[in-house]
Amino acid sequence: MDEVKEFTSKQFFNTLLTLPSTLKLIFQLEKRYAIYLIVLNAITAFVPLASLFIYQDLINSVLGSGRHLIYIIIIYFIVQVITTVLGQLESYVSGKFDMRLSYSINMRLMRTTSSLELSDYEQADMYNIIEKVTQDSTYKPFQLFNAIIVVLSSFISLLSSLFFIGTWNIGVAILLLIVPVLSLVLFLRVGQLEFLIQWQRASSERETWYIVYLLTHDFSFKEIKLNNISNYFIHKFGKLKKGFINQDLAIARKKTYFNIFLDFILNLINILTIFAMILSVRAGKLLIGNLVSLIQAISKINTYSQTMIQNIYIIYNTSLFMEQLFEFLKRESVVHKKIEDTEICNQDIGTVKVINLSYVYPNSNAFALKNINLSFEKGELAAIVGKNGSGKSTLVKIISGLYQPTMGIIQYDKMRSSLMPEEFYQKNISVLFQDFVKYELTIRENIGLSDLSSQWEDEKIIKVLDNLGLDFLKTNNQYVLDTQLGNWFQEGRQLSGGQWQKIALARTFFKKASIYILDEPSAALDPVAEKEIFDYFVALSENNISIFISHSLNAARKANKIVVMKDGQVEDVGSHDVLLRRCQYYQELYYSEQYEDNDE
Repeated sequence: MDEVKEFTSKQFFNTLLTLPSTLKLIFQLEKRYAIYLIVLNAITAFVPLASLFIYQDLINSVLGSGRHLIYIIIIYFIVQVITTVLGQLESYVSGKFDMRLSYSINMRLMRTTSSLELSDYEQADMYNIIEKVTQDSTYKPFQLFNAIIVVLSSFISLLSSLFFIGTWNIGVAILLLIVPVLSLVLFLRVGQLEFLIQWQRASSERETWYIVYLLTHDFSFKEIKLNNISNYFIHKFGKLKKGFINQDLAIARKKTYFNIFLDFILNLINILTIFAMILSVRAGKLLIGNLVSLIQAISKINTYSQTMIQNIYIIYNTSLFMEQLFEFLKRESVVHKKIEDTEICNQDIGTVKVINLSYVYPNSNAFALKNINLSFEKGELAAIVGKNGSGKSTLVKIISGLYQPTMGIIQYDKMRSSLMPEEFYQKNISVLFQDFVKYELTIRENIGLSDLSSQWEDEKIIKVLDNLGLDFLKTNNQYVLDTQLGNWFQEGRQLSGGQWQKIALARTFFKKASIYILDEPSAALDPVAEKEIFDYFVALSENNISIFISHSLNAARKANKIVVMKDGQVEDVGSHDVLLRRCQYYQELYYSEQYEDNDE
C-alpha cells in the first residue's frame, strides 16, 4: 500500500509538469486569444479591491456632504459599468477562444493520427489513448487553461481582499489566510485518491465503451441475438459501472468530510473576526462603512478560496488528460530522411525484390517473417499461399510500406524502401485488404477515394464499374454516381458482403498503380464473379506487378508464380505444376483442398 501511495504521489506531481508544455501548446495554437483572456482576467482581478474601497466610502459618506456623496455614487456607477463590460467581453473572448482552440487541437490530433504507422494501431494501449484524447480534446485543453487563469485571478483577488482587511488589522488578515492554506492541503489528500482511481480505471472505461459498441451495432447484433448473450454483456456492463459508482462514492465521502471540517474552521474564524469588528465599532475605532466593507471582504475571501480549490482540482484532472494527449502526440511517426524526388514517386516500378527480410511485431519476441528472399516482376501474376498465420498478409503490408522491416530491405527497381517517402507507396501501390473498408458514402466517393485527382472523371469511374460487372449499382439501367451507399445515412442503399467487396475491388483497380496487391479478393464472391475478377486481374497484370493472397490453390493455379509460405518463411516458389512435383507441403495443401471440395 505504501508503494502504491509513493507511486501515486510521484505520478500525481509529475502530471503537473505537463503544465508548461500545455501552455506552450496553447500559445502555439491560439496565442492572440490566450493573451486577450489573460489581460481581461488580470484587470478583472483588481476590480473587487476597488469596489471595496468605493463601497466603504459610499456608506461613510451618507452622513457627509452631498457633493462628495454624488462623486462617490458616480464613481461607483462607473466601476459597475466597467465590471459588466469586462464580464461580457471576457465571456465573448472566452467562448471564441474555446472554439478556436478546440478546432486547432482536433486538427492536430487528426494530423497525428494519420501519420502513425499501422503497427501503432495494432497495440492495445493505443486504443485506450485514442479513445480518451479524442473524447476529451474538444473541451479539456481550454478547461485547463481557463482553470489556470481563474486560479491566478482568484489568487490576486484573494490577496487584494486580505490587503484590504490588513489595512484594519494585519493579525486578522493572517488568521484568514489559514482557510485557503488548509483547503489546499486537504484538497491534495482527496485529489491524490481521485487521481489514482482515474488512472487505474482507464482500461475498464474502455471496456464499457466496447460493450456499448457491441450492443448497438448491426455487425454484432445478429450473433448476440441468436446466441442469447445480450444479458451476459449487460451484466458485465452493470458490474463495471457499479464499480465506478462505488469508487466515485468513496471520493464523495472524503469530499464531504473535508467540506464539513473546512466549513467548521471557516465559520469559527469568521465569527471571531466579526466579533472583533463589532468591538472595534463600539469602541469608536471603526466606522459602519468600514465594517460593512470588511464583512464583504471576508465573504469574498471565502468565495475566492473555494474558487481556487475547485479550479486547482480541475487543473489536476485535466493535467492527467494532457499527459495522455502529449503521450499520443509523441507517437507521431518519426519521419526519417528520405529522398524527395517527384519523378521517382511517379515512375513505373518494374521489379520488387525482397532481400533477407525479417519482421518482429512490436511487443513480441517471435519472428512473424524470417529471412525472406523473393522477387516480383512486371507482367507477372504472383500468388502467395499458405495456412492462416503463415505471414502472407504481413509480407504484403511490408511491401506496401505499411510496416517497416525489422531486418532486411525491400528494393523497388534499385531504390531501397528505407529511403522511400509515403508518397511513393501512395502513388505506386494499390492494395485490397481482406478487411477492406465499407465506405458508406456515394458511389463516386467509394471508387474515387483511391485516386482523388480523378474522382470527377465519370467515364473513368463507369469504365471500371463495367469491367468488374457492378451492374447492381445501376438505377434505370445507368450509374447515378452520387447515389448514397450503406444504411448510416438517409436513403442509402444497403448492399451484401459480396457487393461491398466488388466495390472495394473497383476502388483498388481505379487507381493507376505499378503494383496491385489483393488479399483474398474472392472471399465473398460467387464463382461467376470470382472468374470475372480474376480474368480482369490477369489482363491487368500484363503491364503491372500483380500479387494476390489466396487460401484457394485452384485460384492460385492461374498465377505465373506461386509463393508457398509456412511459419513465416518461404517454403518454395514455382508454378503450380512444378510445386506439385517437388514441394511436399504444397502437395498437402492442394490435396487437402481437393478432398474438401469433393466432400462437399
